[in-house]
Amino acid sequence: MTATFLTSELSHLISESKRKNNDIRTAAEKSLQDLKALSVTSEKQLAADLSRKSSFIEPFLLACSTHSTKYAVSGVTCLQKLIVGRGLPKGLEVQFKILQALPSLVQNYADDLHGDLLGSTLQVCASLQATKVHTVSGVAAATLQQLLASVFEKVVEEDSISDAQLPTTEVPSEDGPVAVRPVALDAYRILRDLILAAEDRPTKFVNFTALSREAILDLIVSLISANPGLIEKHIELGSVVRSNVLPFAVQVLSERQGFAPTVRCVRLLDMILRRHFSMFSGECEIMLGLITHELDTDGAEPWRRCLYMEILSHLFADAELLVAAYVKFDFAANGKTIVQDILTTFVRMSTEKPTVIGLGSQSTIPSDPLGSNDSDSQQAAMEAAGGVVGLISSALGVVESAPTGIGVNWSIPRSPCMDQLDKTEGPVLPESYIYGLLLECVNSLSDALARVVLPLTAHHDRESVSTAGAVSANGSRPSKRPGRSQSYRKRTVPRNPLSSELDVSHTARALAHLIEHAWPAFLATCSTFLNAALDDYYYRNLIKAYQRFAQVAGLLRLTTSRDALITTLGKAAVPPQVLNSATSATIRSPTVESPRVLSNPKSLLSVESLISGTSSISGDRERRSSTNPTRPTLTTRNLLCLRALLNLAIALGPTLGSTFAVVVDVLKQADIVLSITSPEQLSRTGQSNNSTESATAVQIFSAEVAAVESAASRLLESTADYPNEAFLGVMIIFCRLLEGRKSSPIASPHLQPISPPETPMSPSLPRRTFSGLPGLSAVAEMQLRDYQFVIPKLGTLAALNIPRFISGSVEETGWMQLIDVLCGVVVTNDSPSSARKAAVDVLSRLVSECIAEVASDNVEIRGAIQRRSLAVLLRIAEGIYIEDGELTGTDIDVHLHVLATSKQIVDRCGDTLIAGWEQVFAVIRAAFENDITPGYKNEGETAPTPWHLVSTELVSSRLGQPAFDVLRSICSDLLGTLPTACGWSVVELVYRFMLQVRDLNLSLATLSNVWPLSDALSVASLSDDLQHFGATAGAADSIEISIRPLLQDSRSAQWLLLLLRMRDVVHRGQLEVRKAALSTLSSICQRCSPELTPEAFAVLLQHVFVGMLADQINTGDGKIVIDLDNAGIEVFGAVMDSTFSLMSQNLQTMERIPELIAVWREIAHLLDAALKHHNYIVHKAIYGNLGTLLSGIQSANNAWKPVLESAFAIWADRETKSTLLGSQLADQQPVLVAYADLAAQLSRLLGKAFTSDQCKVIVDQLYSCLESSHASYYKADTHAMSPLQSKVLDVLRELLLMRPEIRSEMLRTCSAMLLLHQRDAAEEIKSKTPSFVALTAEIIPWLQQMIIDDLQPKMGAHPHACITAITALADIISAKYAFTLQYKDLMLWQRASTAALTLAEALMNHAGAPETSTDNTTALWQQYLRIMDGIVGANALAQINDPDRIYDDEEADIATFNALQQVLTPKLSNPKLPDTFREQYAKSLFDASTIHATERGELPAPGESPLGGIASIRRGRADEVRYALRERMSYVCFNQLIRLSSAADPASTNHEKLAQATAPWLVLRLAIPIRAYIADQPLRGSWPQPLSELEELLFCFEQIGKLELHPEAIRQSKISGGKAHLPYLHPLLMKALRVSSGEWYGAAEVRDPLQRLLEELDVFG
Repeated sequence: MTATFLTSELSHLISESKRKNNDIRTAAEKSLQDLKALSVTSEKQLAADLSRKSSFIEPFLLACSTHSTKYAVSGVTCLQKLIVGRGLPKGLEVQFKILQALPSLVQNYADDLHGDLLGSTLQVCASLQATKVHTVSGVAAATLQQLLASVFEKVVEEDSISDAQLPTTEVPSEDGPVAVRPVALDAYRILRDLILAAEDRPTKFVNFTALSREAILDLIVSLISANPGLIEKHIELGSVVRSNVLPFAVQVLSERQGFAPTVRCVRLLDMILRRHFSMFSGECEIMLGLITHELDTDGAEPWRRCLYMEILSHLFADAELLVAAYVKFDFAANGKTIVQDILTTFVRMSTEKPTVIGLGSQSTIPSDPLGSNDSDSQQAAMEAAGGVVGLISSALGVVESAPTGIGVNWSIPRSPCMDQLDKTEGPVLPESYIYGLLLECVNSLSDALARVVLPLTAHHDRESVSTAGAVSANGSRPSKRPGRSQSYRKRTVPRNPLSSELDVSHTARALAHLIEHAWPAFLATCSTFLNAALDDYYYRNLIKAYQRFAQVAGLLRLTTSRDALITTLGKAAVPPQVLNSATSATIRSPTVESPRVLSNPKSLLSVESLISGTSSISGDRERRSSTNPTRPTLTTRNLLCLRALLNLAIALGPTLGSTFAVVVDVLKQADIVLSITSPEQLSRTGQSNNSTESATAVQIFSAEVAAVESAASRLLESTADYPNEAFLGVMIIFCRLLEGRKSSPIASPHLQPISPPETPMSPSLPRRTFSGLPGLSAVAEMQLRDYQFVIPKLGTLAALNIPRFISGSVEETGWMQLIDVLCGVVVTNDSPSSARKAAVDVLSRLVSECIAEVASDNVEIRGAIQRRSLAVLLRIAEGIYIEDGELTGTDIDVHLHVLATSKQIVDRCGDTLIAGWEQVFAVIRAAFENDITPGYKNEGETAPTPWHLVSTELVSSRLGQPAFDVLRSICSDLLGTLPTACGWSVVELVYRFMLQVRDLNLSLATLSNVWPLSDALSVASLSDDLQHFGATAGAADSIEISIRPLLQDSRSAQWLLLLLRMRDVVHRGQLEVRKAALSTLSSICQRCSPELTPEAFAVLLQHVFVGMLADQINTGDGKIVIDLDNAGIEVFGAVMDSTFSLMSQNLQTMERIPELIAVWREIAHLLDAALKHHNYIVHKAIYGNLGTLLSGIQSANNAWKPVLESAFAIWADRETKSTLLGSQLADQQPVLVAYADLAAQLSRLLGKAFTSDQCKVIVDQLYSCLESSHASYYKADTHAMSPLQSKVLDVLRELLLMRPEIRSEMLRTCSAMLLLHQRDAAEEIKSKTPSFVALTAEIIPWLQQMIIDDLQPKMGAHPHACITAITALADIISAKYAFTLQYKDLMLWQRASTAALTLAEALMNHAGAPETSTDNTTALWQQYLRIMDGIVGANALAQINDPDRIYDDEEADIATFNALQQVLTPKLSNPKLPDTFREQYAKSLFDASTIHATERGELPAPGESPLGGIASIRRGRADEVRYALRERMSYVCFNQLIRLSSAADPASTNHEKLAQATAPWLVLRLAIPIRAYIADQPLRGSWPQPLSELEELLFCFEQIGKLELHPEAIRQSKISGGKAHLPYLHPLLMKALRVSSGEWYGAAEVRDPLQRLLEELDVFG
């Protein structure tokens, strides 16, 4: 014995007894405390100390007295240690030593200790157990139990010995005497005597009568429990049990004895039932019948009923035992309904005490009197579950609780009643304990059924089942899709264990019998508890049990029980009162569309929003409670039932048939209730005002809703594995909900279960039917909530069953029903907008996925599915416009969705699309207004579309871009994959999109698709086809009619139609579109034209471009009406450019067109009509393009000659000239340039063939163009000729080279052109009048050359033309500075002066020639005198402010004058010339020699002699007079007068006439400065004379002194000879001398030279 060992054993006892035996635990703790308090020095000292503590062995004695092995073993072991170590209290050593020796005796002398010796041993132990000393009795009892156990163990050892010589003894049994061996005989005697002693009958082997009945029963239970095999093997032992033990136990129960014997008998019977049912089934039947009767008997003690329920809970917990019992009893012929009676008893028990179980209208969470009621999570759970039962709020806020309802924390005792052997009186058990056991029985029953039945429903081919499961799990089809039989889906239908095709087991039939007869009791029991107050553990187990039971019923195809269970579960999920409240609330406020929870759970289940909602309303809940009562709503319990219902539907799946409608209706009802559930309503469910608790409740509620959502999704997903027939039934159920029909069982054959008829059961028992859920029939009028519920479900079903749809027929798979119903919703205006959008979304996704699914399938399947799917989109697109009434925004939204789906399909699967293209194009076509009747293609897919019934106007502008996006996707990459017939549709759609006047960007974007479309339609035989089309066409407008029959099959016809439609766009579209379309059209034709034959090119030219030109010009009623506004004019010009550009690039091809003349005649007719519009832009387009066309012609061969002649006729038209010259405001430079360019080309090609009149017409009209032309601004053509001027000049030069005989006309025209810069323009157009400076400058040298050429002897002079030219030059020189613009730093008069100087010699020679007429000579001299006057003069010099320029010009003029006078002066002396010429020349020199301006009247009047008033002195002037800016030129002219007046050189002849003309003017010129000095100097006083006047005066003094006039110069002078001038000048000189000698104003600088002059002159002598 050691302290450590005792400490360990005491700690073990404390641990084991902590919960179930407080007495042992308390005693052990005290003994352990005493042991630790001792100071251990040795074993002897420890034993002595313990022997003095009499209470130390108390826990060991209590352990032995419990009759529990785990306690007794520990207690006996410790007592033995204390006995050996002498640690027991005094007075007990002897008894304990005896008891210690007995086990050793039995162990050491086992072979000898049997028979009577064994009986004596056991008798000793039994006697000690009967002592009144409690400690000895307890140890003796444990020792006796140990000894009896060893005996039965020896029986096992004896049975293992095969020694036949062992003695045997016969003992009686039910079947006769049985021979047993010695040890077995001892065991038999012991068991027999124990039961005899219990019955108070005399024993025969061991006298156990001293033992109490309870102790004996404990020993019997211990022996049978420890040796179950011996009871089965040894008949004698079984006979004792059957004949004695079990009848005694049943008697005890029937006599309702006290708790101690009853609990032991119950334990005994429970053990027999669980372990030896097959051996004692008859006794078990009696026992179960008794228990059932006792449970149903009023007045039985609670503990007794609990004991019986514990037995039943063990029975139901063992599935095999329960099944065996039902087979043995209920299912046996003439058997008693033991199990059924038990279930019937459960029904009565469930309703006996409604208060205890908290029965109400629906299940709630019961109160927990042992738990913490202030826990937030618990409170939230209570609120989410619908409130708490048993809580009564006092006015002070104190919560009083009562243990109402069933819960784990308070309904289950710490130890089962069956295990409380230490009690003599019945324990006080929780009142709800028995109902908790009942619920365990219900749960175990369903579990037992499921364990047996479910394996029987599985298919044997596991591989096939797993494959089908894989399909169901991911919603996709297997890699190899089966045929229409859908055989792999058959595997997903659970087998019916009762099917006649199978080897039905006896067990399966028994269980079916059980369900068929017991389901009413089961349903009634569960129905009661579904509305009771259960905690979460019990409620969830109840729901699981219910679900398993219904599932087993369904798997066995027991439709009545299954439907009844499903119906009741549906009521529990959505209680009628909740549904009625929600429905009435919806009717009262129908205007608000609440969010759909099961369609969109996030709308309600946002925890943050609900928390905020609950916190916002918590403050004023009390204030509103009286006016806003709480409306019933679903709780988490209801949602749990709903989830169970959904899981049940998932499990039964295709076997449900029409019952599936019940599930759908319940789900819809839940959706209705949850849709009107608000955060405030959830927070009102409980009694807490805490917002945190409310938020937690919402979280719990939300989690449960999410679980329901998941289950609903899995239910829909499971339909993917249904056979077609079952799936069709599901589809019809949903569709009928959407159609608003009643949801009673549908009479369609598709909705019947696919299994064979249910197995017949007990025909004598009437079948039970169910009435269905209240409110399951749909209302006549469809409401929005029905759409919102059904349509998403249909969408999910469709998405999950796409492999089904593409693998079977439309009738078998439900495709037809689904499409019909959803299309009906989409196209009906009566349907809500949101429903229509949801329905079209479902259909769109279905169509898209179906097409994508078959993308890799064979052609036949793919084409059929694509055609079928796309037909759905067309049905929608056409259907929305068939409906009566105005078009709504929803209609447009639906069409937009269809278009978006079409684009998605084209983008995703366009390259694999082999059928249905016409449907795609018809969907796009539906965006345009049309009169096509839907279904017009009933006769076949190839029937052409009547495009003439399709307008170019969109139904709505919103449809334009989406519809075009579909077409653009097709044109981008898929044109090559389209069937030939679809090309026509593409062309027509492109055409209509290009004509959208309200969306310019759309029209322009469409044009980008024309190029790829043209490339796709172009084929190798295009040229031959066009030639064929042209041969079959008549008039220009009939080509489309002729190709229409070919449009279905001919790419070339479609290509030509595309060009014709482009032509129409050019005529009808917006300006930008028209121009872009024309550009595209031209590019297409230009690219393909080199490959065309002349005949094909003629078709293209005549029917496209010429027709397009004719579209711009409409003729009717004999009057030409040009359809040209500003935009039209611009387009007309572009059309002309494109047409003639095409012809210019294909001139060689055009030359070979057989009907070129006819084609050109038509073009010329159109051009002539257009020219009559009198518009500059039209003219420009015509002339420019004609010129471009002619520029490509190298020579005027016979093929082109008619074209050229027609072009010249157009060019020379008089109306054309009037048009060109008529407007004074437009900038007609471009058109005039084009006009001149055309003239150039005509001159190049026809110049030599022109007549003189035609040449004159060309020259005149070109001059008119120049004359009437405008410039962009004034001086624009100063430094360079304008394009028009340059072009005209080039044309004239080229024409002159080709036709020299028109030189005279050319000289006159050029002469007129020289003076264009001097004309005066109207004020309003002056800013746009050309300066003609550069033109004039360029013409002058050309004119000079023409005159020179014309004066050549061989050329034949044209003097009149030359005179005109010289006159023009004279006009330019005379104008001088009146026109100040320069050309290349030279003024025009300088160029003219140079030309005049160059021509002077030749012209003067021509003028002096004998053959020259006098008139011509006179005219020439007149112009040259004008030229001379212009050179020495300076007209408008005041306009020049640049002294340097004046100086340079003066130098140039002096040089020109000197050169020119050398030519003219000799010839001017010719006496044949009129004197007026010389007079004019002298007068010009006189005027140019004036340095200072004279006063009015100072010079002679015209016609008067210069010497007439020479002595007259004018009035003086004091102001300084400015001298001439060209002073040097004045002196040059002064000197020229002096030279011409002086005596001539001896070599000169006929100088007299010229001197006579100049001398008078010279004398006057000399006198003017002297007279000015005489008049002005006295007024100056002492002021000096201006230097320029002084210089001029002194110059005159000098020249007077040196002058020697021609002797005949002045005949009327008083003095003849060289000094004939002195009589006129001498008086003036004298007056000047007097002035110069004045005292106040005289000046020596004048006086001295004057005196010397006078001294030199000797006038008179």
